[in-house]
Amino acid sequence: MKPGRIKRIYEKTAAMLAAILVFQTGAAPVWGAEPQVTVDETVYGNLDAYGGLTEISVVKALTPNGVLSFTDRGEYTGLVNMSNHTEPEEGEGQVTWDLTDAGNRFYYQGMLDASSAQLPWTFDVSYKLNGRPAKAEDLAGADGLVEIHVKAEPNENADPYYQNNMILAVMIPADMENCYSVDAPGSQTQSVGGQTCAVFTALPGETGDFTARIGSECYESTGVLILMIPGTM
Repeated sequence: MKPGRIKRIYEKTAAMLAAILVFQTGAAPVWGAEPQVTVDETVYGNLDAYGGLTEISVVKALTPNGVLSFTDRGEYTGLVNMSNHTEPEEGEGQVTWDLTDAGNRFYYQGMLDASSAQLPWTFDVSYKLNGRPAKAEDLAGADGLVEIHVKAEPNENADPYYQNNMILAVMIPADMENCYSVDAPGSQTQSVGGQTCAVFTALPGETGDFTARIGSECYESTGVLILMIPGTM
């Protein structure tokens, strides 16, 4: 693949970091009570190449359990019905969905205000090429040793539940068709097809300081994936 093509791919994909916060909510079972809607939620965020949050949304999966409507209380900047053509009924700080034709599972996406969102960690990402600081956009098609450094700081402004219960995983992939070495101290290395992925973790409230060095004659990347998932021990 020509360097120009790689640069375009990098600018569209690798210049974005993905942050995913996975959690589950739902009505607690009460003996003798009527069925309630069960809700699974996954929050998706896009970070720029240096760790700044640019977009955030939540995808909710509803199991109606025979209930014909569901009211979600939250402030959304936009809504997308991912299951059918039903339009929501929006009110002040809430949205109601008609679940009459929802079937066994109903999905929708709500866009959130990224400026007010608080993830359990904040991120600072920097890069080097052959030991010298480099811009992310200059790494596309690079020949040499690419270094990616991710600093994760616990966010004291996040909800206390997420501060105390979420586990962090940072995954830095390398396509071994274009890369000849991966050095990531303190990580677990996973191979998936032609990809070698360095996986770093941090427990709730821990600071993460992760570095991966990737040798390549023509560097290409699909980006860094960040997961924040509930830990139960």
